[in-house]
Amino acid sequence: MTDNKVQATDKNEIYWKILNAAIALDIKKGHLKWSITNIATISKVSRTLIYYYFGKSKENILLEAIKLFGQELSGNTATRTTAWAAGDLASTFCASRALLARAPDIRVFYFLRRNEQTILGSAILDFEESFKQKISSFFPGLSHTEVDALFALFLGIVWAPELSDDAVMKSVSLILSGVKAQHL
Repeated sequence: MTDNKVQATDKNEIYWKILNAAIALDIKKGHLKWSITNIATISKVSRTLIYYYFGKSKENILLEAIKLFGQELSGNTATRTTAWAAGDLASTFCASRALLARAPDIRVFYFLRRNEQTILGSAILDFEESFKQKISSFFPGLSHTEVDALFALFLGIVWAPELSDDAVMKSVSLILSGVKAQHL
């Protein structure tokens, strides 16, 4: 059982190395102006293993990164949804912030690719919409503008690297108090 756990951890670390390298390269060299060999060099993972995990499409690697980060950052995982249902939004934002610390280039990548008329831009916007739908379902009765405002506030909390976990907790508490007061 220990061997399986080590292998799972190794696989997870390899996966992260590949995704981080692809994102960094896409930012530094330009959109898709890098090679799988470049990823292998930076991540110190063989091309064969990269192909095994992601296939040969550079765009598929970036889409996988968007999928992983999008699900985590928007809180659309079973664990995060359960926490929201229990009223523990702040811990989900702290978890998203920890993910961002592990993949620091995702912030730049997000803003570079978000408004592009590409499959990557569309994927990012889809996750934003998914997050807004989650906000609407957890805060019924909010107007479209109020949902957009909460989205911006929550995203800001996640993206702001200088906030401590205590500041995140306090920010979420203040926001939720304001929402509650507004809708009493």
